[in-house]
Amino acid sequence: MEAEPDHVCRSLRAERGASLQDRVWPDRECDNGRPPVARLAQPDAVRLSRGPPGPRRPGLPRHHPNGDRPVARAGGQAHLQADQLPTLRAGGRTRALGRGQGRRGVATIRATGAADDESFGAHRAGPACRQPARSRAPQPGQLARVVPRRCQHAGAEWLVPPGRGLVHLPHAGGRALSNRRLHPSGRFGLRPPRSELRRDSARGPRVQSRPGNPSKGDSEVTVEASNRVQVAAHHWRARFVANGIDVNDFDATVATTTEWKDWGPNWQAVGEVHEALGRAAEEHGRTVSATAGYQRAAWCYHLGKFLWFEDLTRYGQLRDRAVSVYRKTLPHLDPPAERLEIPFEGRIIPGHLRRPRDARRRPLILIVPGLDSSKEELFAIEEEFLRRGLATLTIDGPGQSENSVHFPIRVNWESVITPLIDDLQRRDLDVDLTKIGLMGISMGAIYGPRAAAYERRLRAVVGLSGPYNLGECWDNINPLTKGGYIFYTKSRDEAEARRKAYTLNLEGILDKVTQPLLVIHGARDGLFPPADAERIAREAPHATLVMYPDGTHVCNNIAYKYRPLMADWLRERLA
Repeated sequence: MEAEPDHVCRSLRAERGASLQDRVWPDRECDNGRPPVARLAQPDAVRLSRGPPGPRRPGLPRHHPNGDRPVARAGGQAHLQADQLPTLRAGGRTRALGRGQGRRGVATIRATGAADDESFGAHRAGPACRQPARSRAPQPGQLARVVPRRCQHAGAEWLVPPGRGLVHLPHAGGRALSNRRLHPSGRFGLRPPRSELRRDSARGPRVQSRPGNPSKGDSEVTVEASNRVQVAAHHWRARFVANGIDVNDFDATVATTTEWKDWGPNWQAVGEVHEALGRAAEEHGRTVSATAGYQRAAWCYHLGKFLWFEDLTRYGQLRDRAVSVYRKTLPHLDPPAERLEIPFEGRIIPGHLRRPRDARRRPLILIVPGLDSSKEELFAIEEEFLRRGLATLTIDGPGQSENSVHFPIRVNWESVITPLIDDLQRRDLDVDLTKIGLMGISMGAIYGPRAAAYERRLRAVVGLSGPYNLGECWDNINPLTKGGYIFYTKSRDEAEARRKAYTLNLEGILDKVTQPLLVIHGARDGLFPPADAERIAREAPHATLVMYPDGTHVCNNIAYKYRPLMADWLRERLA
């Protein structure tokens, strides 16, 4: 039997608040005596297609699981290829689905569950459905599937060969896929591996907002909000290691930092070690070693301040030092970088422009950081594009790193990108400004689509792990990120920051994004739920959704998967 793939594809969600965290695992021993089912190494995988309404048993409510109406027969019918289906447990009974049970050799899933026909954000079961009432949508760990009432123009095709776990979901026409009515959520007894048997495995560990009173659905690995050092280590270790911080430095510094007030000073000390190494190499004319040392130092200074506001004087020093030390590396990078300062509202938008070394005018990728990131941190992402012959311009926009001094975070990023492109066109930069792409990370994945909705000179956009509406995610955001949002929006308190968070949304925007949009998300994202990515992909007319079941926030734990995919996708769209 073939080896189990590292992650499997997943399809699109039904509506906000109810995510499709579908996974298919091998059945080691089927209860019905059938041989074990082949793993998803060569599947056509889950796909949604339209189907006519099926009959319903008289006297039962429309959403009742025992009606003779398959779960998706209200307009969108869920199908799995029969020869790739494990045994499904529905309603306490085990049954294998064969080719004869569905039209054209496709098996139809009949699932038990319940839904509230009156709201799209809530899900409740009645006595007839034989499940306890719940006030929230199905938890991802329950392997629930909620299928939309209508599935117009919904389909799936593979972005990469089957077995690699990436599915391409074009949503043509931008039409609504649901009329805000949920249909029964399926409880499929797929017997996942023991490592997956955590109730909230698809969402990943989350910070417990009130110690001693965990919220419903918290995973077994709950981080106490009071220990902010461990919160930071838990959430951002993968990120900073993927972006260049030495893993030994990270682990050793976290191990010796017992109080949050020491986080900034301790990382400053580590940065000074690397800066000294860079300076010593520079004095001996060792440019490559000096550049590497200065880069590591700048990343350490940035890590020391990124969500640390215990001492604002030191915070400012760390920010400025990260910028100044990294600036020493720009002419010695391969290819080198040029610092640009684009005039903006009486100040500047600083950026690092890097171009491939050949003489051709190359397409340009604008790289937009998130809430607490910086242009200096995104060197590894620049490298992915440069290796594929694309130029990069990584910026600090309003409220971001170097620009956090002068501007708060803003929503209307068309007011940022449009004057930026105008200024680039007035310069002789030796890049092809008829082919501009944009990649936004985390909150940058809100900024990018908002800019693209009004700026047609953007030819393609990538949104990585962004929210649909930041305010709706507020309760699940860890305390460090909340503190960062308060600081970067220049809010007086959390209440004001929360009100501002609701303005950071994509409502009424995505149908205006006519450019190709690639939405990448991790199903274990503990900051912004996968349902947000699914909603973004559904509402944008030309969206492609890639959901990694094993991915955390920004998929930093699987950077080797998403980064090549993202860079290849943009290169092909701008070719």
